[in-house]
Amino acid sequence: DKANNNESFIALFHTSCLVSSSIVALSKGEKNEETIPNRNESSNDNNTTTPVNRTYDDYLFLPQYDPNLEERYDEVETSKKAFKNVIREWTVKRKTYYLNYGPEMVEGGRAKIMAEEVTEAGYFQGNPHLRLIAGRSGAFRTKTIEDYTALYENLDDCCLPIPYAHDIDDESFGEERLTIKGHHRLTKVREGNYGTLEAVKENISNSKVSTICGKNVTNIDVLVSNNRLYKEDISFSSEYNDEENPQKYAPSVIGYFCVTDDDKFMPLAIHILDNDLVYNPFDEESDWLLAKSALNAAVLNTQEMDHFVYSHLILEPIRVAFLQSISESHPIYHLMEHHMRGMFSNTLGGLVLLLGNKTPFDLVFGWGAPGALRFLEKELPNAPMVTLGERLTQQGLWDIPNFKFRDDCLVMWDAFDTFFTDYLGLYYIEPTDILFDHEVQNWAAEACIYQFDFPCAFDTADQLKEIMVNMVFRATIKHHSWNSDVTWHISAYPFSLPSLNHPLPTSKGTNIDFMDYVIPNKLRSFGVGLFAEFYRPMNDPYMTLLDSYRNVNLGQLSGPIVEKHLLNMQQIDANIDDREQGNKKPYLFLKPSRLPHYVW
Repeated sequence: DKANNNESFIALFHTSCLVSSSIVALSKGEKNEETIPNRNESSNDNNTTTPVNRTYDDYLFLPQYDPNLEERYDEVETSKKAFKNVIREWTVKRKTYYLNYGPEMVEGGRAKIMAEEVTEAGYFQGNPHLRLIAGRSGAFRTKTIEDYTALYENLDDCCLPIPYAHDIDDESFGEERLTIKGHHRLTKVREGNYGTLEAVKENISNSKVSTICGKNVTNIDVLVSNNRLYKEDISFSSEYNDEENPQKYAPSVIGYFCVTDDDKFMPLAIHILDNDLVYNPFDEESDWLLAKSALNAAVLNTQEMDHFVYSHLILEPIRVAFLQSISESHPIYHLMEHHMRGMFSNTLGGLVLLLGNKTPFDLVFGWGAPGALRFLEKELPNAPMVTLGERLTQQGLWDIPNFKFRDDCLVMWDAFDTFFTDYLGLYYIEPTDILFDHEVQNWAAEACIYQFDFPCAFDTADQLKEIMVNMVFRATIKHHSWNSDVTWHISAYPFSLPSLNHPLPTSKGTNIDFMDYVIPNKLRSFGVGLFAEFYRPMNDPYMTLLDSYRNVNLGQLSGPIVEKHLLNMQQIDANIDDREQGNKKPYLFLKPSRLPHYVW
């Protein structure tokens, strides 16, 4: 209903918001002397004697300064007809799911042509060794859990490094939450956010808490008051398990972690809600390994679908609104499309290759395709488009030391914030320039129909900049922190798999054979190959954020700003290399030289 009432919503917006009436007239196509802003280049809008220093680009203009305004208006009108947001329906196993709004894909339509062009250009190259990897992993004989080490050594010999997740010791398990997995669902334990903490207190003594977290930690309450207790809450996971294949599942779990006296991030307890047992590092080794395996299974299902919501589906209708509203002569058009490229084809490809019947994902993930689609249906309507800083504040993640994912993301966010501020400053010189830019105002009015926290108008250029940084961050940095070569490293036999395949014990201390819990041998090539698919080469020298702006025309005015930004990218790249020197499992995934400039 929200989308069907598009016209009435925009009409209401135009009559109620504090934006110049010229914008309304221009958006309706009334091109007369009264409605087109008359810009006196010798003075500013406050009628002072300070001259406006405005230098024009060869072909990039804000619409109110474009000498070819009528042709530009016709271009936008054509785009409005060519692009349309429609609800995406996806049917799997006789059930139809209603997902996000996205581009209408009709034969010969511009959205479909754009998607096909990107695919044909080879922008989504897979792992070139995938057939060899699947063959080796499928044929390798494994009778004990120790055999999986030999399997990964065999793959390391030809095609892939040993995945980080193959290490299951407590220090590695905790460090992964600050690097490759789990951080999206990680929150500080604080008042009103205790989770199942009382059950944890009953199952681990104060002396054990002190042994794990530090000699000055006399009990769990001290950890909470000192901002040193965190939880990874996936207490909803079992709700989405594949009902038709209950032999595989991802249990509902809450993992608790503490910051130690020497600034390590260590697991303190894991509460598996499905059997209501709380595990801790002092339990029998097999019990504790099973608990870590359970949390990993829940994380892998949630992380892959979180990535789909927050880096794909949330952005698609906003991009459609962008293409409907912004002409190619606008300064932000080529900049934003440089990073949004591939989104239409990539999302559709993900649905076809992952969330279909009998796909590798459907066969080996606990949720399967139906459970994942139910999660998407429920998560997407309330998925916020908060900034990185807002999310870190909401989840209480500022205090964790050595949080490499957070720190690298912040550096990249700041770099693009600076670059976009400088770039927009070339064109939005006066405060009212943003108000008279009817193209970005129409984009906001259209996009906010589909994303509840997208602004319905841009009051300042800084507000536009923040949206642009947010979108680019999600499409490039955030996306690739989830779905890139890091994907290979988050999963490993036998303790970090996307499903458990044997019922949980009803008590601790029972005999556990982990060969019962792993993905069955007949599906192992899928279990390995699916994650290997995302370990992909980047052969185009202009593919990454390190150099990609050398391959897009942002106008001659932007030259010095672009060079400054690229130097910043080089410095960030070098700083991460320096930090990770000597690290056996270096966290290099957010280096600009390893981040494609678009959703990949």
